[in-house]
Amino acid sequence: MNAPAEPAREALTDQARQLEDLLPRLNRRLFEIPPGDPTGDLPLAQLRVCAFLLGGPSGMTALAEELDISVSAATQLADRLERAGLVQRIPDPIDRRIRHISLTEHGVDVMETRQRRRISRVREVLSQLGQDECAAALSALTTLLDASRRIPSAQDLHEGSQSAGERV
Repeated sequence: MNAPAEPAREALTDQARQLEDLLPRLNRRLFEIPPGDPTGDLPLAQLRVCAFLLGGPSGMTALAEELDISVSAATQLADRLERAGLVQRIPDPIDRRIRHISLTEHGVDVMETRQRRRISRVREVLSQLGQDECAAALSALTTLLDASRRIPSAQDLHEGSQSAGERV
């Protein structure tokens, strides 16, 4: 009875290989960083912090949860970005002991310019497709994202193995 399952498993593995090859190439084609762009010098983790903060100020715990990192790592990233002039620490209006981080004016300008450029590039690529193809591409990517949320992340698995090791 295992015979019919094997071709299906092989087909899934082949599709996974294709996506593993396709998605990074698509990402590079859509979101290449032009020479001289200030975000080109930022490590990916710092860029992720700035992209998240474009939505508004955040506390360190919320930032760490969003990025799936420790609060200590989030604080170190914020320190580096503060020295680069992209983020600032702001006091909480209710509890002055608490500090949030937000993008500086320069940080907002850098990230909004990046966002406009990326949207423009995607719009240019989508203009090469018909309306039905655009809808199908968006639907397929949304479906993949939703499916990815139904399985544990690498961070979840790592934390689970650490917890199991601590119990031994």
